[in-house]
Parts: sequence; C-alpha cells; structure tokens
Amino acid sequence: MSKKAFNRSPLLDVIIGSDSSMSLNMIENAAAGRDPLFHNRFMNDCILFKYPNFEVQLSEGVEAAAKGPAAEFRPVETAIYVPNDPENLQAGGFAIYLRQRDFEHLLRHHLGLNLNAEDADFAIDVKILRVIDTIPSLDPYLLRSELSHAGLNLAENVFGASEREEDNIRRKIEGRIGPIIDRAVGKAAAGDTAAQAYRKRFIDAIWNPDLPEAELFIKSFGIDKAETQRIFIAWKGITYYQVKFESFAPSLRVVLDFFRGPLSRPRDASSYNRMELEQMAMHVQATRTKLENVVKNCRQIFVDYNKAYDGLVNGDKPLAFKEFLTTAHNYYWILGFCSTASKNATGILTRIMQAEQPHPLRYEELDAMLKQMNALLNSSVKSL
Repeated sequence: MSKKAFNRSPLLDVIIGSDSSMSLNMIENAAAGRDPLFHNRFMNDCILFKYPNFEVQLSEGVEAAAKGPAAEFRPVETAIYVPNDPENLQAGGFAIYLRQRDFEHLLRHHLGLNLNAEDADFAIDVKILRVIDTIPSLDPYLLRSELSHAGLNLAENVFGASEREEDNIRRKIEGRIGPIIDRAVGKAAAGDTAAQAYRKRFIDAIWNPDLPEAELFIKSFGIDKAETQRIFIAWKGITYYQVKFESFAPSLRVVLDFFRGPLSRPRDASSYNRMELEQMAMHVQATRTKLENVVKNCRQIFVDYNKAYDGLVNGDKPLAFKEFLTTAHNYYWILGFCSTASKNATGILTRIMQAEQPHPLRYEELDAMLKQMNALLNSSVKSL
C-alpha cells in the first residue's frame, strides 16, 4: 500500500463532501453521537472511501460484464484518508490504499493497527476492514448486511441508518426477488403453511447465503454450487442499487439537464476571452460525457437484469436468468461504483448551488464544480 499526500484538492472536497455510499466519515459520525466503528481510536479519526480502479466508459452490454473472471473481478478499491488534523479536514492529510504492497506497514506505523496482532479488539478491527474491502460501496445498508453476515453485530447507530429504514429497503428487495423464488421453487398457496415456510427459507437465503436453500436455488440453474455465496451477495446488491437508483433518478436528471443546456455557460462569460470560454465548453462537454457513461452503465445493467427477470417470471426462459446470475458478481462491482458516482454527482451540484434551483454559475464556480465532478468520475484516484 502506498501513502499519498493531499493538499486542498477537488478529490479532498469529494471525499469530505460525499454521502455515506462513497465516504465513511468516522469523525462526522462521532460528532453526530454515533457509536465508533473501530476499537482503534486512530481509525475512528479517519475517513474510509471508495474509488474506481477501471476505465469507467464500458457500456455496450457493459462490455460483456467487463470480461474478467468473477472470482478476480474487483474494480473498486478501498482507501483510508488520514487527516493531519481531525478537527480540520480541509487542512490536508494522506491516504492509505488497501491491497497494495506496504499496506500492513502503513497501517501499523500511522494508525497503530497491527494486522497480525493476537489482541481480540485488533482482530475485530481487521475483520471489519477486510469485509468493507469486499463491498463495492459504503452504503450503510450493505455494510450492515455484510458485516452481520460475517458475524460482526455492531450497534444500530454506527452507520446512521435506522432499523426502520433498513427494514423498508429489505421489504423492497424481497418484493423484487420474491417472484423469482416463486418461479424457481413454486408459489405457496394461501393457507399452505408448509409451502409458505419452505418459500421463506429461500427468501432468507438472500440474506444468509450459507443456508442450504441458497445452494439448492443455484444448483437448479445448473451453476456450480461453489458460486452460491458470490452470486447471492451480488444479486442482492444489484437489486439494492436498482431500488436506490430509482429514488435519486429525478435529481440525476436535473444534473444531466444542467450539463446539456444553457445553464452550463458561465454567467460572467463577458469577462472572459474566447479561448477561455472554448476551453470551459470543452471541459463541460468532457465531464458531461463521463457522467453520461456512468449513468448509461447503470441503466444497461438494469435493462439486462429486467430482461432476464421478465424472461424467467413471465416467459419461462430460465437460460437468460442463468446467464445473468453468472455475470452478477461483475455487474455488482461495476454498478457499485457507477450508481454511487451518479448519486454523488447530484450532491456536488446541490452543494455548489447551495440548495437553490440550478442556475448559471460564475466561471470560477463552474470550474471548481467540474474539477470535483472529474475527481469523482476519474478511473483512478491515484492519478491526482
């Protein structure tokens, strides 16, 4: 793992300003009265964040699910931002990137976290970090779900998502997945308690893929049972991202409309020469293209999912759904970044507009926003 210093930069603005799907700000959580995530006090003075480690463009069937073997495909990395002053995040700091060569040394040297220590509290912190690194985003719902599945039962308020909110998300996911379970194992008739209990065990397997019903479901499609856990986690994750995407799609349209229309021209354009305005127009177009590609990836994955879903539920075409399941892991990781980036693009526009309706910005404001958008959408944060 390498360490990279941060001065005031667009990337730092993104890390600090992103919502909880991209950045897990332990300092902010403590200020809000939430329980600490880690036992190590230095870790609780940091921000965990996710960044893409792939060329984001993709699409065209999302490049045949990115072509990589599912077992090796993990194109979103995890990093830890260590501020110089936890009370002043804008004062700069450095990042420690997981899964790189000096990762263990840097964690031990800068944060006092020894990955090989026998101390029980250290072991729990290391396990939390490793689980977080297996998830493509930092959405509180997914974090709690995967940490719980790993046997890490944390306090309810650690991530700021209430049990009620999580139950609502779970119901939506089950409502989406239920018809597929019915198609695969048979719909339980009203009053048939045995059949209903049997169905419920398959639904429960979505949340706990270690249950034998998960393996039975996967084997019914002729897929190797060794892929059960990977597929169920990815399937649940894709369904979650679809539910979330639908909730912020109207705000995302506002961002795209901003870039596609006259609002993206500086309101003080008369103060700048032709070359400066042409450069700005090119910057706007390039940023718009990056964002459109990210959004297109999300929509293409949802199209593929819906087509496979409808083919199984309404058309008795299990092969399409089998093909979807075999690429679900790769889709899950691509969607994790693309959905999260789309959501945080809306946050950047909202912050720059200071919660007002979209309007033309001054040249310098527009330039600052575009730099943040590009830091968000770049294929590798390490290039900054």
